[in-house]
Order: sequence, then structure tokens, then C-alpha cells
Amino acid sequence: MDNSNDFLFDDESSFFDDEELREKVKFCKEIINDGTVLTNMELLEDTVHTCLEYGFVDDGLFLADAILEVAPYNSDVWQLRGIFLNNKFEFEEAYFSFEKAMTFNPNDSETLLNKAITEENLGLFDDAFDSLEKTLLTDSENEDAYFSLGGLCEKKGDFAKAVQYFEKAVEIDKEFAEAWYELGICYDTLEDFSKSLFAYDKYLEIEPYNHIAWFNRGIVLIEMEEFDKAANSYELALAIKEKFPSAWFNLGVSYLSMKKYPLAAREFKKVVDDDPQDEAAWFHLGKVFEEMNDFSSALAAYNKAVEIDDEYYEAYLSRGFCFKNLGKSKEALHDFDKAMFILGKIEKDFETGFSKDEFFAALNKFKKIVESNSDDFNAWIILGKLYWKSGEFEKSLEAYNNCLRIDSGNANAYYGKAKVNFLLHNVEEAIRILKLAFNLDPSTKQKFDSEYPEVKVSKLFKKLIDEHSAHK
Repeated sequence: MDNSNDFLFDDESSFFDDEELREKVKFCKEIINDGTVLTNMELLEDTVHTCLEYGFVDDGLFLADAILEVAPYNSDVWQLRGIFLNNKFEFEEAYFSFEKAMTFNPNDSETLLNKAITEENLGLFDDAFDSLEKTLLTDSENEDAYFSLGGLCEKKGDFAKAVQYFEKAVEIDKEFAEAWYELGICYDTLEDFSKSLFAYDKYLEIEPYNHIAWFNRGIVLIEMEEFDKAANSYELALAIKEKFPSAWFNLGVSYLSMKKYPLAAREFKKVVDDDPQDEAAWFHLGKVFEEMNDFSSALAAYNKAVEIDDEYYEAYLSRGFCFKNLGKSKEALHDFDKAMFILGKIEKDFETGFSKDEFFAALNKFKKIVESNSDDFNAWIILGKLYWKSGEFEKSLEAYNNCLRIDSGNANAYYGKAKVNFLLHNVEEAIRILKLAFNLDPSTKQKFDSEYPEVKVSKLFKKLIDEHSAHK
């Protein structure tokens, strides 16, 4: 056959359609069958790269394997083979390929970056961190390495550290859209809302048609109580994606906060028309009608909320106030009692334990409650416990901080915050907070002794208790 170089090209802007690439792959397979791989190595390697670029994963992997049979020391092809295997979710085999590539080229930054991706997918987070730090030893301005390090810190819940890496990434590449987006998320989580807004704005300068980014930006603006700007963000999100129930809901919240009640009602009605089982939307629709003094319509909406979720304690409370305004004292008292019973039952469930479905239902319920009323102390304290039980310690800490924002002298909130800090290994901070809890309410000391019987043998806890006693 004629093993010509017709398929070789030097123009970096050359473009293949799928059929042309299939022909090129077919030609390369004929070369392999003819046993002339070595004499056509440049063409084969070029085709492997093109397969990667155009997503021809199986063909690229086949050609890479053929090259490695005759050229097993080709680190570049070993790396490409690993990338193909990553794309096929065959992470263990991909890891082997990257290890082989590093045997022949141990300091190649691209190999280290891709190896880190595989390690992360295998759950080897410490190894991934090491691989990325090695990348920076040889390529200190590698923005992708900083971005990946930020992502690892984000997964561990260390948002402050993640920010440092993402900031470094955008310092190197000011157009690094994904890094700006993650900075928006991290700063929002850290409650540095002005920086979060700045990051989302930078992202949207680069990617203006991302409806999720406009939505997230709106959330930040609601936190900043700039409801008119938040509404504008949600409207832009909806201009990009017309059917977006979460944006309808949050736009309704923005209008409700601005006392634009007819507009708020319009948005919540869109949500319940799309999903008649959305109890939070019915509840908020009830709030709108209540603000408009249309208590009959408010009652109908609250009725739907508790029909869908018969433990929606906020809906019972609000419905009770509607009954009270309508002069129906008996019905109002019944609803107030029901709300208090639910709250007490939820507290008791922390002792008896949730089923998995009940646990996540409770978590979602109380997330929705604080989204609609950020000053609901009871909801925040329950969220703190729920996040603690689920292992989401940073979110648990955030919940307890909100409790203390609302009631700065609450011993239970301090106690919960101390427990989270112990689990996050912030020992000195945990000790300081626990002592505050003890001073505010001595009964928390008994609770501590009951929950942590190891205090009798732990030098750290003994030191804590001794210091506490010394200050009495």
C-alpha cells in the first residue's frame, strides 16, 4: 500500500469533520495491519492527538496501544492513553498509564495534572494534592494546577484555602472563567458577599449566557439585601433559560422582599403551576396573600402547603396567624399547638434517629425555611444538628453562626459550634467556645460529660475542665 503523508498537516487551524477523521483513523489502522508503525509514527501520533481533540476516545485508545507496542518508552502517548482511559472512567488503568509516562518523563507538568485528576477520581485526595504541588515545582505559573488545588480544598470544606488557590489562578489568567465562578461560590460560603458578587461579575463578563451564574449572583444579592438587583439577575437568568423554576421562586422572594406583591404572586404561581407539589412555593404564595390582607387566599395556599407536607411547621404558624386575623381563635390555637408539637418532635428525633429518607426530607425542609426567613433561630439550630450528623461540618458551623447572629447568648448554639470545631481540629477555638457555653448555662457541662465520657481519660478534655473550674 501507499503509506504516503497525505494526512499529515502543519496548519494548526486545520479542521476535520467526523467523516474525514474516520478516514484518517481507517488509514492508520491499515498502517498498523501492515506492520509499518515505526515508519509512520508521526502520522499515528498526530492522529491520536486529533482523536483526543474531537472526542474519538475508542479509536484514539486503539491507536495509542498500537504505538506503545512498538514504542513503549513514548511518555507522550502513555499520557494520552491515560487521558482516554479517564474519559472512559477506567481510572485505575489510567493511573497505571500516567505512572508509566512519569517513569520516562517524571517532571512533565501535563502528566502530573492529568494524574491528579485520576487520583481525585480514585479518592486519593492527598496523592492528588501532592501531584499538583509537584506540578508547581516545575511550572510555578500553571493556572490549571492552582485551579485544581482550589477544587480539592473546596471538596474538603476548606473554602478559605480554596480562595487562595483560585485567586492565584485568576492572577495568572484573568480570563479564567471557571476560577472566577468557583471564587463566587467560595466567597458566598464564607459570607464575603461583595467579593462573591465581584467574582460572579468577572465570570459573567467572560460567559454572559450562563443562566446558573446569573442565578447564583441573584442569591448573593439577596444575602446583601439588594433585592432590586437580585430581581434583575433572576430576570436575566430567565431570559437565557425560560423555564427555570428555581429562578421563578427566587424572583418571587425578591419581589416579596420589595413589597411588589402582585409580581411576587405571579412568580410563585408559575412555580406551583409547574410543580403543584412544591410546598415551599405554596407557603410563599400564602405569605404574599397574607401581606395583601387577602387572608382567605392565604389560607388556601397554606392549606396546600400542609397538605403536601403535614409537618411544615412554618405553614402551620402562618396559617394560625391568618385564622387569628379572621377571628377564628380556636383554629389559630390548634395550628400554633401543631407547630410547636412538630418542633418538639424534630428535636426528639435527634435522639431516636432518622431514617435516610426522613433525614434528607428534614434537611431540605429546614434549608427552605431559612432561605425564606434567615432569622428563624429554631430552624438554624436544627440545621446545625442535621449538618453535623451528615458530616457537613462547615455548613454546620455556618448554621450555628447564624444562631448566634440571632441570639448571641444562646448556650446551645455555642455548644453545637464547639462540637463542630473539635471535629474540624480547631481545638483551641473549640475550648474557648465550650467554656462560653458552660458559663452561659452550667447544664451544658452535664450534657458534655454525657456525650463525651472519655473526658475522664483525655488529657485535653481534663485540661479544659480544670481550666473551667479554676475560673469559677
